[in-house]
Amino acid sequence: NMALLALHTGEYKQAQEWLEQVKVRDSDIDVSLLEAICESELDNGDQSKQEQGDNVFRLINSRPAILYLCHRRLIPRHAYPLAMELFKEMLGSDDKDVEAWYGMAVCHLRQRAFTPARKAFERILSQHDKHDIPALCGLSVVYTELYRGVGPTSDGQAHLKRALEFAGKALTLQPKCVVAANAAAVALCELGLVSACKAVFQAITIDSDCRCPRFLMDLHSNAGIGLLELGLFEESIKHLIHAIDLVRGSSDLARHESVLLMMQARASFAQGKQSSDKRHFLLAIQF
Repeated sequence: NMALLALHTGEYKQAQEWLEQVKVRDSDIDVSLLEAICESELDNGDQSKQEQGDNVFRLINSRPAILYLCHRRLIPRHAYPLAMELFKEMLGSDDKDVEAWYGMAVCHLRQRAFTPARKAFERILSQHDKHDIPALCGLSVVYTELYRGVGPTSDGQAHLKRALEFAGKALTLQPKCVVAANAAAVALCELGLVSACKAVFQAITIDSDCRCPRFLMDLHSNAGIGLLELGLFEESIKHLIHAIDLVRGSSDLARHESVLLMMQARASFAQGKQSSDKRHFLLAIQF
């Protein structure tokens, strides 16, 4: 239990020390998965260790090991075909496996395959739980992206309304859900509903209890970009600075810094702060 607590709080070295004590005291307890997770989190993305690390989880071959391999190792480095193969194997054993369907949906969404992503999220809602919040949020993202593909046409407006509908359902179920609020605010921004969009972004950034850097970075970057497009430059910059701070505090998110700096430069330029926008453009170019 102490090792699990250390894992959840990101203290992987401490977790390893607790696991060593477990092995000394009771060799019958299998801690191989927890040890593999510690090693994985401590390898700091070392390319030479990636395949070897992947194989460790394949050899353990338990459902939690495969899910960890897909969500924490394969998907973050864009190895979607490999992850999808594993999810398909899971669905071959149980075609109602919600985690596997969700994994398939995420892989399709990341590859901009919106129709299969939509079908996978819809399957979760129809055969598992019509109130599944991640699936509702996923469908909101899918319909927002479908709108962006066709623009402000009648079909596009219909897509945005569906996006807002699904995000609204998720927010009704969990008012402090950062992902749902993010999806709702983006849809409102695309609809040009400035006040409502701004209100959602402000409410969730103040009231959220989320501690996940990735979700918070997405929230603040979308708020910054959305408010920039709506002409609210000062508020845009505040959100972008917050997003940049989150990116700089996480090696997993470092690749987003260039885009965020570029957006901050655009906002500074729009405000007429030429010294600021030049500095941020130069920083963005360094990436």
